[in-house]
Amino acid sequence: MAPRSEAQFEEIRNKSKAKIKEAALELFARQGFDSTSMAQVAKKAGVAKGLPYNYFASKDELLMAVIEDLMKEGEHLIGQAFAIEDPKEKLKHIIETTFEWLQLHSDRFKLVTALSLQMDQLPPKIRDIVGQKFGANLEIFGPLMKEAGLSATDDEALMFGAMMDGIAVQYMVMKDDYPLERIKAAIFRTWFPDETH
Repeated sequence: MAPRSEAQFEEIRNKSKAKIKEAALELFARQGFDSTSMAQVAKKAGVAKGLPYNYFASKDELLMAVIEDLMKEGEHLIGQAFAIEDPKEKLKHIIETTFEWLQLHSDRFKLVTALSLQMDQLPPKIRDIVGQKFGANLEIFGPLMKEAGLSATDDEALMFGAMMDGIAVQYMVMKDDYPLERIKAAIFRTWFPDETH
């Protein structure tokens, strides 16, 4: 059997890191950041007990890597929307992709929501980074909604975000019994009444 190439080793390392981060997200969300050990993460990921330390110097660093991955996913979705010139079309794209992401990744959304409800457990540096990200999102959506003629104040952008979060929570709880497509259609009728959907 031929020895593995550097590319094969890199692929194995990347898969191991991804398994560790996925296990960490699930455990941090389900049992809390403080109550999760690196050994538990390794066991959940199905890797050797000390392997997480090969990639992450500490549990804080592992959590930061998990959060950075989640932020990159969100930034990718927002980036796609902001490639669209028309402000209303941008907002419509954001709503559409949010509903699609929720349907495809509802378990992941559930974990992210659970983790976000444990902010007081997180290290201060990580709380600050997450708080800054939420603030940055408001700075994006407030002006965009105004530009699209859908709001006059930042409070309305906050309300819109709260509505979308509430829909996601209801969907996670009720799953197939939740009328997700009807709710999406209602949002479009409310926010874009002059257009047919």
